[in-house]
Amino acid sequence: MRPIPALISRDRQSTILSHETAMRMHDALQMSTLIELEDCGDCPAKDNTKAAAAAVNWFLTGGGNSDAEFAESDPIDPNV
Repeated sequence: MRPIPALISRDRQSTILSHETAMRMHDALQMSTLIELEDCGDCPAKDNTKAAAAAVNWFLTGGGNSDAEFAESDPIDPNV
């Protein structure tokens, strides 16, 4: 089976999906991009629609091509 790009999105303060679990998901999925949003609650698409939509738009327009650009960066602020 051929890997396809996947976006994994979680809130940094989530009580449901831990950073460690998100990292394991990211490591298991080839071509995945992990975005950890700020102040979006446990359901970013419901709790902060602007941030969730900005993250998805960023990913769909090719922003998720390389994890290297985020290796040493601050958290993404999708409202900027």
